[in-house]
Amino acid sequence: MLQLPPQNPRRAGEHWALLGANGAGKSTLLRLLGALVHPTRGTVEVLGRRLGRVDLRELRAQVGHVDPRHPLTAPLRVRDVVLTGLTNSVAPLPRWRPTQEQRDRAFRLIGILGLGDLADARWPTLSQGQRGRTLIARALMPAPRLLLLDGTSHAMLLREGRVLAQGPAPRVLTGDQVGKCFDLPLVLERHDGRWTVRIRGRA
Repeated sequence: MLQLPPQNPRRAGEHWALLGANGAGKSTLLRLLGALVHPTRGTVEVLGRRLGRVDLRELRAQVGHVDPRHPLTAPLRVRDVVLTGLTNSVAPLPRWRPTQEQRDRAFRLIGILGLGDLADARWPTLSQGQRGRTLIARALMPAPRLLLLDGTSHAMLLREGRVLAQGPAPRVLTGDQVGKCFDLPLVLERHDGRWTVRIRGRA
C-alpha cells in the first residue's frame, strides 16, 4: 500500500525522479498518476482532479505517459505510433484520421527527437533508444500538462510503499539516503550531469 504525504504540491516546471527497490510501489504510483488504476483506499488527485470523480478519458488526455513496456506488437511506422498519442490507443483507431495539422505536429516532434530519417521505419526494426524517443514524441502529441517519464531535477525515494525522502535531486540523491532505500552501502557521485553509483568499498 502506498502512503504518500497528504499535502505536498508539485509545481509546474519541476522534473521528478522516482527511485526505489523492486516492490517499493514505483509502478503503482505511475499507474495512479496516469489515471490507469484507482486506489484501493484513500484518495488520489491528479492535476487537481480526484480519481473516481472525473472523466478518465478527459484526464488521460492531459497526461503523457512514456511506458518502456509499451505493448505494441504490430509493425507500425514511427509516424503512426506517434499519432496514437492523440487517441491514447496502442494502435490507430478504426475510421479515425488525423488532420493535416496533427500530422504536421507529429513530424515536428519526430524531428525534434532526432528521428526525422526514421519516420517511416517499422516498430520492430527500431533500437531500444529509438523506441524510447518514439514513445516520448507520442506522449507529447496531445501537449499534456503532466508528462510521466524519467525525471531529472527532483527525486522521491520509496521503500515498501513509504516515502523515505523527496525534494531537489542533489539533496535527495545521496549515498546514505539511496543506500537506505535499497538497503545497500552505496556511494553516489555526479559528474557533468551524470549520476554514478557504486557499493562502498568496491571500485
